[in-house]
Amino acid sequence: MESENRSAIAVLARAGHQARDIVKLTNLPRATVYRVYNTFMKSGDVSRKKHAPRSDKKRTPRFLAGLKRSIKANPGTPMTTLAKNRNVSTKTVHKAVHEDLGMSSYVRRRRNLLTEKAKAIRAERCPKLLSFLKHKASSKILIWVDEKKFVVDAEVNRQNQRVIAFDPSDVPPVLQTKHPASAMVFGAVASDGTIMDPHFIKAGLRLGTKEYLEILQTVLLPWIDQPWDRSDVVFLQDSAPSHGSKATQEFLAKELPFFVKAQIWPSNNPDLNILDYFIWGTLQERVNAHPHSSLASLKASITRETRKMEKDKIVGAAKRFRSRIERVIAAGGSHI
Repeated sequence: MESENRSAIAVLARAGHQARDIVKLTNLPRATVYRVYNTFMKSGDVSRKKHAPRSDKKRTPRFLAGLKRSIKANPGTPMTTLAKNRNVSTKTVHKAVHEDLGMSSYVRRRRNLLTEKAKAIRAERCPKLLSFLKHKASSKILIWVDEKKFVVDAEVNRQNQRVIAFDPSDVPPVLQTKHPASAMVFGAVASDGTIMDPHFIKAGLRLGTKEYLEILQTVLLPWIDQPWDRSDVVFLQDSAPSHGSKATQEFLAKELPFFVKAQIWPSNNPDLNILDYFIWGTLQERVNAHPHSSLASLKASITRETRKMEKDKIVGAAKRFRSRIERVIAAGGSHI
């Protein structure tokens, strides 16, 4: 049947019919007609080409052992290079890696540098933090705070955000300015899914202890007092200098009955702050999906997208907090 179809297409092409007309005349799939038609117009031959040997015949034990050695020696070698060096198709190497060796290709991730001392501190403090949460915060609302800088330029994930096109020239570029305008945001989120409207820190302001205390006094505490009693919440913050200063710790001890002291919070630990491991990334993906023409547009977008954050997703991310602490403990203070 396939041979007859190719012959029919060739006969019609020889008679002067265009590919689009042959589709209508034969009622064959468009892709099939165009493939055979183009082959015929180039060479006049529509016979089926001989197939290359099956890839699983090439994926012999010797082939797989050599491939495994090459990957172990340099895990960053592209599969196209591995295929070229072995004179096989990239598809063969893909199958060998995924199906035979049981491996996958992963994107290299950026992590904050952790010294052995930092790992030891994390490993020491995480059990204390977990104990604090179990004994003093079991039925309370957890509140995290953090700061984040947003820029007016668009941001893309080069691995996941792709564009389908006929040619690379059809893909619109992501334009970047040399020194994009930016907005520094102070954010707060609660474990019940409540999220505070973003507070924009004055441009050029260095967030020292004095400035941070003013934000806590005039922005955070009024927000907390609206739906909750202060005795019903637990306050969590990272170990930034202004957060762990003596003045800040004394202020928190006076204003909030339950807060995680600087001596308990594991330093260098963005993987335990819900704003770092969920909120900021989600907001940036939405806010910077396109560039902003002005700082006012950027701020309006941040506010709008913050208010649109799904409550159930925030709650889900907050529920992972304790398990993340346990994972840090299991990793000996290393990254999770």
